[in-house]
Amino acid sequence: MNTNNNENKETRGVTMLAEERKQYIMNMLNEYGIVRVSDLSAQLNTTEATIRRDLDDLQSKGMVTRVHGGAKSAISTGKKMTLQENIAKCAEEKKKIAQIAYRFISERDCIILDSSATVLELAKLLRINPIKDLTLITPSFVIFNELVHEESYTLIFVGGKYNRLLNSTAGILAQTVLENIHVDKAFLGVAGLDPTYGFSGPYEEETGVKKCFVSNSNHQYMLADHTKFCRTYLYRFASPDDVECIVTDAKPDRNVCEAFETRNVKIICE
Repeated sequence: MNTNNNENKETRGVTMLAEERKQYIMNMLNEYGIVRVSDLSAQLNTTEATIRRDLDDLQSKGMVTRVHGGAKSAISTGKKMTLQENIAKCAEEKKKIAQIAYRFISERDCIILDSSATVLELAKLLRINPIKDLTLITPSFVIFNELVHEESYTLIFVGGKYNRLLNSTAGILAQTVLENIHVDKAFLGVAGLDPTYGFSGPYEEETGVKKCFVSNSNHQYMLADHTKFCRTYLYRFASPDDVECIVTDAKPDRNVCEAFETRNVKIICE
């Protein structure tokens, strides 16, 4: 009798796909920091054996740490590096990614450029090889200064609280501005990409701004080198369902690619 009950429970549970269950688990961990197998089994209407397999898989990706009866979050708060430190890291990869991203910009586009080092490389290309009649919105002082002398560009600087690490603005004032605009394309740097957890970074103050970039754009391009895949940070600003494209210098392994593709996220590296 118990076996039949478990089988029936398992059958009902398969209505939620494995990736959906793992996303639910990560959401619970993001909110509470720790979860119990028995609670997740009841909430997701599936067996405890299935939940244990999900937790084992998440642990293999470095996203959770198994504890007796459940799991706790293994997501790192991450080191907050300055813009100059970010510029120096994987410099050639950033240039390659920027060259790919540049191809997706057309005349008369209205675009957002965030304050990341990889997007700065894209801004440099837009200075060297201007594209006519662009409207460019950015919270980055460095990117603004990179583009200010191109007279065909309409530049909009997003004001707000000054972030000395990234030489940019963020916070509630910046979000208020961004909530009242809509653009064709948004180009964002990202520290961590995972097909279950989504897109995240170590900067709490940047999270709200990046969320606005994603939600208020028709097309979203996440710029990240190959070292960023399957890494997760405390501050998530978008799920895979919110994003259209990842632009990178080299594709991750097939399983990661397929996991993103099932969420309708394109990975572009050439």
